[in-house]
Amino acid sequence: MIGKHPLGLPVPSESHAYSTVYDPFTYLPQWSFQRRQQAAAWVIRHYGLKPLLTGITPQDIWRSLPGFYDLYKQGKNTIGLHRLANREDFTRLLHQAKSREGSDLSKAEDLIAALFQHFFEANQGTAEHIMLEKTPMHIRYVDKILSRFPEAKVIEVVRDGRDVDVSYKARAKTQRWAHDDSRRVIGQWQRCVNLGARFHGDPQFAERIYRVRYEQLRANPTQELCQAFDFLGLEYTSNLMSQIVAANDISQVASKGEGLHVRKGSVGEWRSSLSQEQIDLWRELAGETLEKLGYGW
Repeated sequence: MIGKHPLGLPVPSESHAYSTVYDPFTYLPQWSFQRRQQAAAWVIRHYGLKPLLTGITPQDIWRSLPGFYDLYKQGKNTIGLHRLANREDFTRLLHQAKSREGSDLSKAEDLIAALFQHFFEANQGTAEHIMLEKTPMHIRYVDKILSRFPEAKVIEVVRDGRDVDVSYKARAKTQRWAHDDSRRVIGQWQRCVNLGARFHGDPQFAERIYRVRYEQLRANPTQELCQAFDFLGLEYTSNLMSQIVAANDISQVASKGEGLHVRKGSVGEWRSSLSQEQIDLWRELAGETLEKLGYGW
């Protein structure tokens, strides 16, 4: 919806820039031999046999990035680094970042910044435009993002975790990544909510992160979108707001349904879709978090 503003410059889909480029340097070199054995097929596929036996080095990670770029781009996959740059430009920016002075983590951040800048310039971004990137799991890197880009702001969208669970189960009909049981969904949802709370409570970042409740956005889309635009400093008219809200109503989505990216957008469907055992598990493991957010039973 924000991307429909005349000054919005949205990346077409999730780039997964931080999880692909930055994150591997934070944990893979520390993997024990036993941990590498547990993921042997994955390690060999992406890094080779030697890293499986002797350890994954930063050099191995740098060498693997073009392969991950290609992997995401295969077939009909809409997410990945290819949303930011073509293969030739990605390779060029990768070599430039890798050749700079500094730690591997700082070089990884340099590469991400270069990819964002490349996308912005390639799409005729000006000083008035706002580039939008919407990878959900970038909530894990809010501090990195806001520290690296002083002008950046973050909008966090929070939804009742039980409805998130319902969506996962529906998406699993067509996507392997969604094959998580309720316990795993609960764990990830709580971690993300807790991360958001941590950043909201950090004086360094609190004024640059804004929370949108999915349920409120569905109930009062115009009001919620106005508040988001105010947070971003984007000017708007009532006519523009009406156009954006109408164009983004779920009823206008042509391709939607079970197993697709857009399904129903329902609120409270967990009551009829989750089993009593699953509901009890949510109460046991995340009841306190749900109640803190104002989600009842």
